[in-house]
Amino acid sequence: MKLFSSFMLCVALSYLHAQTVAWPEVGKKAPEIHLEKVLNNTGNSQISLSEFKGQKIVILEFWATWCGACLQAMKHLDSLQKKFKNDLIVIPITLEDAATVEKYLQKSKIGLLVGIDADSSCFKTYDPQTVPHSVVIDKKGIIVGITRPEEITPRKIQDLIEGKAVDFKRKKRINKEKIEQEGKEVTSDVIFYVKFRKASEDEPAFFKAYRDKARVTASSITIPMLLQFAYQLPSSKRVVLDVKNASQYSFQNAQKYYFDLVVPEFRKKEIYDIMINILKQSLQIDFNIEKRRMKVKVLTLVDKNKLQPSTSNITEQYFKGPEFNARNVTIDVLARYLENFSPYPVVNETGLTGKYDIQFEWNFADKNSFYDALKELGLRLVPEEREIEVLVIREKSR
Repeated sequence: MKLFSSFMLCVALSYLHAQTVAWPEVGKKAPEIHLEKVLNNTGNSQISLSEFKGQKIVILEFWATWCGACLQAMKHLDSLQKKFKNDLIVIPITLEDAATVEKYLQKSKIGLLVGIDADSSCFKTYDPQTVPHSVVIDKKGIIVGITRPEEITPRKIQDLIEGKAVDFKRKKRINKEKIEQEGKEVTSDVIFYVKFRKASEDEPAFFKAYRDKARVTASSITIPMLLQFAYQLPSSKRVVLDVKNASQYSFQNAQKYYFDLVVPEFRKKEIYDIMINILKQSLQIDFNIEKRRMKVKVLTLVDKNKLQPSTSNITEQYFKGPEFNARNVTIDVLARYLENFSPYPVVNETGLTGKYDIQFEWNFADKNSFYDALKELGLRLVPEEREIEVLVIREKSR
């Protein structure tokens, strides 16, 4: 399985809890929280909702340092905390360890009280499914919003302080059971199977390539994302929309689809080619790989002594946001990972042809740490222009 499908699952989906529990409801009392440690809480290692009842509005923010949208949210919520310090308390809650979070806090200068949910009790109780996930609790201890952080504006906080009713756009509940049930259609005796349909709003978003089956599944994704998956492109930066109305083909906000394909075992290596052919027959658009000259980031070698050839016979990859660790992989694999954090496609011009053990870790809150981590590998990214292969999507001429 290539880097694209697994990486997108980690970043785009962010967090999907394996356990199905009843979601706390708007209009009901907020369940108490139990945290193993609270960072930035001078002189007190614990915190509870009850201590703020009758005094402050509480926002519980479920997040992770490897989630880009979460880090944007943290800056936003930190500014709200400073603006309404007498009437609001924001409590970000994460499953990550204290050391990881402290590194982020030191770089970002975020002053919020951050809860470490080491035993997952808060995540199990509030079951966010994906992060970022915001729970807004009024001064009476009642949940008034289960939403996303961008929905929490200064105006809405001010209205809550004044005792006014506030409407937060509800974050949709993911129906994991629907996909699990649909997957049961593919029994062991199925030789060829394809399902391509529009997705409903409550379906989880994911890509999956099965290691033990000749099968690929994509759920709740737009057409450009589906084609990116089919062509196994490392990022959306290699997809060009040559259409009149680009909003129809938005990567995030256009109509979403579900695609599931099973092929005979002897055609396993052709599964993405088969997927592309099915999409060509099913969609009212033209799409092809073409060469275009465009801005890129060129990955170059500046110190050949930093990376040594791997001595391992096992190929492994692990990646979660700003962490990429691999054994016995080519530099192309690293370049694909880097492209997800570059404004332009990444082109490997290191000249390295071997396989290497790579440990690459950086901090989302510190852009310089990205380039520092590359330097530790003897590499750098340089802005250039190159002719590269991209996927061009066009509307069919009538």
